Amino acid sequence: MERFQTSEKSGSTLSQRKKAPFVMRTMRYSLTPPALGFIVVFMFFAIAGPSLFLTASNLAVVLTTSTEVGIVVVGVGMLMIAGEFDLSVGSVFGMSSVLFALLSNQGINPFLSLLLVLIIALLVGALNGVITIKGQIPSFITTLGMMMFIRGLMLLRTGGWDVIYKSSDKLLLSILGGKIGDSGLRWSIAWFLALTILLFIVVEHTQYGNHILASGGNSSVARHVGVNADRIKISAFLISALLAGFGGCVHMARFTAADSTLGTGMELETITACVIGGISLLGGYGNMLGAFLGAILISMIQSGLILIGVPGYFYIGVLGFVLVVTAFINNYFARRIRVMR
Repeated sequence: MERFQTSEKSGSTLSQRKKAPFVMRTMRYSLTPPALGFIVVFMFFAIAGPSLFLTASNLAVVLTTSTEVGIVVVGVGMLMIAGEFDLSVGSVFGMSSVLFALLSNQGINPFLSLLLVLIIALLVGALNGVITIKGQIPSFITTLGMMMFIRGLMLLRTGGWDVIYKSSDKLLLSILGGKIGDSGLRWSIAWFLALTILLFIVVEHTQYGNHILASGGNSSVARHVGVNADRIKISAFLISALLAGFGGCVHMARFTAADSTLGTGMELETITACVIGGISLLGGYGNMLGAFLGAILISMIQSGLILIGVPGYFYIGVLGFVLVVTAFINNYFARRIRVMR
């Protein structure tokens, strides 16, 4: 959803008058595909298995299972809007979960352990960004290499064994992923929602968000009008890695255990959720509310298929079909937006 304005000062008033309706229309168009997909999928499973799917416990499970991947999705969504990809988020997610447990088990305060893990995740994001932007290497290649490197380090450190959280301090675990009373919901849902709202405000209502959209839409034009597109893209890599690390810690808080393969395949799930949520693979278009819906939708598909008796391994096939259909619909609405300009 490109909103970047390049008009001269004399035309700024006219630009501002046109901007608000245009932003509202582009937001409406970008949210239409994920909203339609959400309604169709929900109605399908509600009809196919109402006695199982529409129960409060199952809906709570759908929300809960969407939170950890959803936290990663909104970070990846920011990066994709900036025109880049991060295939290392699954490995960062798994690494952060394992490191959080290992550090806490060594007697380090869990809050300090969380801080250290997030700093390490930021360092990974900085490496991804600097290598990609300054080395002029496609982000697909950079982050693919980082994904394999981190996964190898995890296997080397754990020997393939599970890592169990053994610290007696459980306060942070309750804050990150504990249950909310007897509702069946967890605090991780609140974190997911809060991060979505925060990043939505950043993208839609701040200059930084405007620069993210401009850098993803056309970096050359953005640079020409004074946007430091390189710095913006690197910062988006930092956000992506940071939220992947935080999501891993939330996972450890819920399960108090992790294995060296944790997060495998998450990179494709997050990109799929972003595309389903209306974020363009080419950059410069999309918003966080769509990413939020996309994350919940893929969790709904996974849960719904199991409840109606479809083998779990077919989930990937269905997700692939939904991805292609959604990409087709997104292209249609993207063309409508170009016509509006």
